[in-house]
Amino acid sequence: MSGLSRRDLLRLTGGAAALGLSGLVQPVWADTAPCHERPNHCGEWEALAAYIDTEVLPIPDGNPPPFVPGSPETFATLRQPYPPVPVWNPPGPKRVGIQAGHWRYYDSPEELKNNRFNPGTSGGGKAEWEVNLDISQRVVDRLSELGYVVDLLDGTPPIRYRAHLFLSIHADGDVTQQLRGYKVGSARFSATPEADKALCDALWEEYGAVTGLQKQPNQVSNRMTGYYAFNSRRYQHAIAPGVPHAIIETAFLTNPIDREFLFRQPDRVAKGIVDGLRRFLDSIPPSPRISLASGATFGATYTP
Repeated sequence: MSGLSRRDLLRLTGGAAALGLSGLVQPVWADTAPCHERPNHCGEWEALAAYIDTEVLPIPDGNPPPFVPGSPETFATLRQPYPPVPVWNPPGPKRVGIQAGHWRYYDSPEELKNNRFNPGTSGGGKAEWEVNLDISQRVVDRLSELGYVVDLLDGTPPIRYRAHLFLSIHADGDVTQQLRGYKVGSARFSATPEADKALCDALWEEYGAVTGLQKQPNQVSNRMTGYYAFNSRRYQHAIAPGVPHAIIETAFLTNPIDREFLFRQPDRVAKGIVDGLRRFLDSIPPSPRISLASGATFGATYTP
């Protein structure tokens, strides 16, 4: 912790009003350096994280109220945008969180207890979580070889997880067994919608180019845009506000043609995902320097 005062942190984020509905100013960018070379820089990001987690959007208590359709609380949880915060972009190696959807679903904490009975869809003798984990491991291996710091995560994210990006990998299901293709989405209530859109756009284009699968943008569901791992207003075990994020349905496990592709060409699936992630990561500007001495401020605007 850098010892920044609350007044300093307010100034860094453009003041209390900027954390509400008003816009934030453009970032002040600077060169990137590892934390051991610029400890004050990293400490200021840690202090900013603490401020977000206590003042801007406090970490929930782990006992979310039940969903009541039409209630203000449910609307706020799923629809109301978060206060804008800076895109999480500390100095040093880029960290990537890859979640294998439904993996270890049975170990979900109490606040996610409904997940304990949800291994995902199934097809071809495999549960979805098995397919997701296989693809996720391949993605992690490829990203690690490229020099990124990668976390392979199960269905329960760490409390207020932070990384330069977070991707949840899934396979889709359809009772008719007719639907095919892939889908990409992000939270409708995001604090950093520009960054999330840039990530989703990269995945839409690169994954489609590598796999040849059909895009299904009109089938992006409320379950995707309201995905629990994005919902740090309601759940402890969710990504922090400011983390660029996406969820991808790689293909339909219930469709024989899509399923054959997932089973026989998992490396191609992984390559399509990695190409999209690399495109986004390469577009991230250098980590902004938080300069208290000059009174500079920075905000959530993402400019690739």
